[in-house]
Amino acid sequence: MLHQKAESFIPPIEKSCRFNRNNSYMPQYEVENVNPFINTTLDLGIIQKAKLVVFGIVLGLPRLILMLFILIWMYFFSVLVTLGHDETFPMSKWRKFCQHPIYYGLRIQLFLFGFIWVKVKGRPVGKHIAPIMVSNHICPFEPIFLLYYTKASVLQRSEDSKVPIIGRVQKALQVLFVDRKSEESRKGIIKLINERSCESNLFPKMLIFPEGTCT
Repeated sequence: MLHQKAESFIPPIEKSCRFNRNNSYMPQYEVENVNPFINTTLDLGIIQKAKLVVFGIVLGLPRLILMLFILIWMYFFSVLVTLGHDETFPMSKWRKFCQHPIYYGLRIQLFLFGFIWVKVKGRPVGKHIAPIMVSNHICPFEPIFLLYYTKASVLQRSEDSKVPIIGRVQKALQVLFVDRKSEESRKGIIKLINERSCESNLFPKMLIFPEGTCT
């Protein structure tokens, strides 16, 4: 009896309703007709296309110029950090000091991409507590921010080491490169990770993205 009374207070659910959209150029859809796997967005009008062109020139072009300038800045310090350095040894104090402009460059790049402020809950613990960090990887921006925020050594695919400028920057930040097609390389990386995970090891903590390029 009580169960029946409780059900009587539940308002009836309409079979269909519309999504409220602020943009007049966006289409209206019935709920049951929405398919999230199909892009049914209508073509933008002339005014909207004009906005994209104008704001692309006014906002996009200056950002692009600044990005290139920051990239050259990072490359300069990357050359300075890696000059005469053996990758099998940790960075000396003066090389670590020269890494800071590279980390700040990463944060500025994120700012230019629109990440003005990134809210962080908690703080990373020391290497003696968590020598290895694991993170999701669904876009290009998590590694950039986590590199800046944690100063960790990232496990990266070997193909990226051959990219001009970017490869040198990654080497300056002590990124570990692995050839995913080589069994010998994979075994060697596991050994390096175990060695760098030791508290007495002077290398920074490890940052691993298990998803890689799978998603």
